[in-house]
Amino acid sequence: MNPEKSIRKLVADVLEELERLHYVEGTRTGYRRFYRRLIGFADRAGEAVYSESLGNRFLQSSYAFDLDNYSVSLHRSFRNEARFIRVLGDYQLHGAILRRRATKPHIRGLPSSPRRSTLTTKNAADEITPTRECGAVSIERNCL
Repeated sequence: MNPEKSIRKLVADVLEELERLHYVEGTRTGYRRFYRRLIGFADRAGEAVYSESLGNRFLQSSYAFDLDNYSVSLHRSFRNEARFIRVLGDYQLHGAILRRRATKPHIRGLPSSPRRSTLTTKNAADEITPTRECGAVSIERNCL
């Protein structure tokens, strides 16, 4: 990608990508707040272009946390901040937001909204078929 892109443009592109990837609003709000503070820090430091060094200096200054020297068991309170910084770096280098972990696979044949369906079967060996009945998921086994 373009390592000379301004920090404001990079942040705008990352936030747009988060929306395109269907990150929930609350998550995007957390990113926005963090990036707003990072941009303020960059302005005070006189830096217009994002670098990993700038991101790490921001973490050191604001959170007393060094991204370069942390243990594998990262304390919970710094996980989000470290992720926010890594997302900027990944997007700057690769033009993509890398998933931090695998997402849940979609399972074929299961109802899309479990709150609106009930699963019923005649016995444990039979095929489970979804039916639309009540608002909660339940599995009924009618054993003979």
